[in-house]
Amino acid sequence: MFCKHCGKAVKPGKSFCVHCGKPVSPEAPREVDSLQGTDTVGAPAAESGPGRESEVRGLRGRFRWWVPLAALGTLALVVIAIVLAVVLSTNENHNKAVALVKQAKALSARYAFDQAVDKCNQALGLDPKYADAYITLSRAHSGVYQYERALDDANKALKLNPGSGESYIRRADAYNGLHQYEKARADASKAISLEPGNAEAYANLADAKGSLFQSKESLADAEKAVKLDPKSVQAYVSRSNAHDRLGERKEAMADAEKAVGLDQGNPFAYFQRSVLNRELGQLDKALADANKAIELYPGYLWGYLDRANVYRDLKQPDQQYSDIIRAMEISKSYPAPYYWRALWLSDRQRDQEAIADYNKSIELGEKDPGVYMGRGISYYETGDTAHALEDLNTALGKGIAWGDETWGYYWRGLTYIKAGQREKGIADLQKAVQLDSSNNDARQRLKELGVPGY
Repeated sequence: MFCKHCGKAVKPGKSFCVHCGKPVSPEAPREVDSLQGTDTVGAPAAESGPGRESEVRGLRGRFRWWVPLAALGTLALVVIAIVLAVVLSTNENHNKAVALVKQAKALSARYAFDQAVDKCNQALGLDPKYADAYITLSRAHSGVYQYERALDDANKALKLNPGSGESYIRRADAYNGLHQYEKARADASKAISLEPGNAEAYANLADAKGSLFQSKESLADAEKAVKLDPKSVQAYVSRSNAHDRLGERKEAMADAEKAVGLDQGNPFAYFQRSVLNRELGQLDKALADANKAIELYPGYLWGYLDRANVYRDLKQPDQQYSDIIRAMEISKSYPAPYYWRALWLSDRQRDQEAIADYNKSIELGEKDPGVYMGRGISYYETGDTAHALEDLNTALGKGIAWGDETWGYYWRGLTYIKAGQREKGIADLQKAVQLDSSNNDARQRLKELGVPGY
């Protein structure tokens, strides 16, 4: 069959020519008069009829649908391309964030916490929903004593991943720094329930319980930390603290030595050994350890405060004061440096100034009962026995640790006597001697009061 218009062959049964698109019929094509130089086929007009008109209308209808369908297809391709671009960009940003957090962790391991904070913030700028970035940032903020921010970071990490044991550990760190020890204990316990084999969680729990004067329970948790990870410096430092609170100095020192032996680049191990050497009266060793802790971690606030204590015992007040001020410069919102300066001022009979610093320390959240004892002594020296008794009662009621209890009773005894309550005063002085028979100050006071046996 041939097209009557262009003369080209068309398969039988076709209604339209695939070459020129015109209607065809089974008639044979007319010969082309090549001598006339024309390629026009002299075909008769296309046949018409209801059937053929219906075919044309159907074809036109199909063309009307093809145009919008083609447009929708193009739009879909554009949307897919945009989505793919966003996904690829998101993945690229996440990968960059992962790399930045890895750098932040390495910086934190070198105690370069300020730089670690910067890296984490960059990572979160690329991926605001990256939970590990918040966990790492929380640790870094704790390292620069910004515990409120550390707490906020840990909360954000938990919102993104509620089942993260490490997030609870970081929040426990923040609560410990904020002296909210009950909350720290609860979070450390939650971390253990999520990760029963996590030694750091047990060490944190031991520290929180120790701060709550639950010394035996603290030691039990520290023992678990050591058992779970015998190479953990933190576990040995926590157990050393627990032994020290129980008055077990030999065991405490053994654990501090073990911590130093495990990692001679760890400032916290040297700090712990320095504290114990000072308590044992080995001041040269204490000073050497304090210097090493600061050398390893120049921003170590507690390293400076520990060294200030050593300088105090060495009767070097200028060096002591200098270290206290350096600690204040590291963090103006942390309570301990104000407590230490109050002690320095009190030693120089500048008790009104000391009281102001004790107040500042308590205002910033200091919970150590010693701060109340110190303020009570300053109130005693200024003649304010009412406030002195209030603070000394608070200190003894909270449970003064680390061998200071005997002095709490000693000063309360003196305050009672100054307030005219002689019998109560004598009872407290006797209690001080009972707790520490070498307390010669209490013995001398009892002798002056005419109490038999002293």
